[in-house]
Amino acid sequence: MKVTFAVDEGGLRCRWKKGAAYIAFHEIVDASLADSFFGPPALVLDVAGEKRRLPIANANPFDVLGAVLANAGRPWPSRRLTALARADRDLLSWLEVVRDRTAPQYREAAASVALLAGILADAAASIDDRAAAAHALLTLGGDSAVAEVARTCVTRALPPLVLVAARLAPGGAALVEDELFTDLRDYLPPADAAAAAAAPSQTNDENAAKIRAALEQAKHEASLTFSRGDPHVSRKRAQVMAGGVDTTRWVGKSWAL
Repeated sequence: MKVTFAVDEGGLRCRWKKGAAYIAFHEIVDASLADSFFGPPALVLDVAGEKRRLPIANANPFDVLGAVLANAGRPWPSRRLTALARADRDLLSWLEVVRDRTAPQYREAAASVALLAGILADAAASIDDRAAAAHALLTLGGDSAVAEVARTCVTRALPPLVLVAARLAPGGAALVEDELFTDLRDYLPPADAAAAAAAPSQTNDENAAKIRAALEQAKHEASLTFSRGDPHVSRKRAQVMAGGVDTTRWVGKSWAL
């Protein structure tokens, strides 16, 4: 089983001929390389005490190992959105709670756009929190909330769950299109993948129109920023643009290895 690797802000995307998996960086305790007599070198991961041996198919083994070691051993992220915590809920029940507690009429529990946008853009925040923030911002649906999601999706390499949560928000199909949605589901645990595939579409024409407009504006701003060689652009964002990634695929990108 040869594995193709890609990296985003939250973890390692692993894909092989008949399957895929996602391994969050905070779950990786250690990583090393192992030689093989009959195939490519393998990435050996200690994932929360469990050893996983993954033969490398698509990149220089030292590049893969370096990308993992640069991010492995992160502290387990603390909860920042306790009101929107997943707890033991299944995917769709959890996102329903997020929508209920961030709807405009539910003012006592609704987090501010600034707080949610900050969490969505924070690579150190938990993946669940970032997913809840994306879903909540699109549920709120105001121009500033939608613009924050579009901007972050265009300029950052977000974990699959975050983008799936955005897709399942009202009008989210305008941001995460069908082909990308299908690809991202492969990286979710089987129960989440099945739930996402069977989820009814949260259609909202007004939200979808706002998302499409915000997405085009975010792409335009990003193009200007990168073409100018802006010194404030982070190293990782520059890698996304220069590292062999198809930049016409603005949403759902990962970093090249």
